[in-house]
Amino acid sequence: MRQYVPGRDVRLRRTAENLSAVIGQMATDDPERFGQLLRLVQDLVEHQVTGLDIIRSELNDVMLALDEGNAKTPAREMSDGLLRFIAIATALLRKGRDLDVGGREATDTKHPVTVVIEELENGLHPSQANKLLGLVKNYCNDDGARALFSTHSPALLSALSPADHGGVVVCSRDPESGRSRLQRLPEIAGYPSLMARGKLGEIVASGLLSESFESERDFSDFDRLMGLE
Repeated sequence: MRQYVPGRDVRLRRTAENLSAVIGQMATDDPERFGQLLRLVQDLVEHQVTGLDIIRSELNDVMLALDEGNAKTPAREMSDGLLRFIAIATALLRKGRDLDVGGREATDTKHPVTVVIEELENGLHPSQANKLLGLVKNYCNDDGARALFSTHSPALLSALSPADHGGVVVCSRDPESGRSRLQRLPEIAGYPSLMARGKLGEIVASGLLSESFESERDFSDFDRLMGLE
C-alpha cells in the first residue's frame, strides 16, 4: 500500500497493495463514493484533510496521498492504522465490487461479497470504534451484503447496541477437550444478568464473561443418580 503501483491494477487484492490504483479509478468512475471515502477519512483523522490525491509517475504508476492544506502526505508516510482503515472503507463502500478474489468474475455484481476482516480496530484509537461500526453496518444494510470481523477491543464491543448482540459469537477454549468453542452471546448462561452489570466491553475486560463459561458445570452425573436421564 505504500509503494507506487500500476494505474491499471484496479481490482482490489486481499493485501490491498494496489489500493492507490483502486482509489484512483474510484475518483474517476465513481465520484459519489470517492466523496464518501474522503468524508470518512476527514472524520477519522484529527488534523485537517482537504482532499485525497493520486500522485502519478511518468509511467502512470500511482500512489495515494492526503492533501492537508499546504502539505501533502503520500501513502508511504501514512500510519498503518489509517491506511488499513482506507482499505477497509474502500472495499465496503464499493459493496465488495471489483475484488480480486478466487472464483469471482470482475463483472459479477449480482452476488454480494462477504467481507471478512481480522481485528477490525487494529491500528486505530478506541475512540474511533463507533465510526468503524457505522461503516460496517452501512455496508450490511442492503443488497444482502455481509461482513464478518473479529475483535479483542473492549471499546468496539461496548459500541455494539443490544440489538447487535445476536450477531456476536464468543470464541473460548473448552477446558476438557482443549478445542475452540463458539457460542452466540445471548445463549451464554446468565447473559441477562451479565448485561445488567454494564457495557459488553467492560464485562469482557473484567473477566466476567470468562467466569460465566467456567460456572457452566456438568450435572450429568447428578441427573443420572436422580434418574433424570
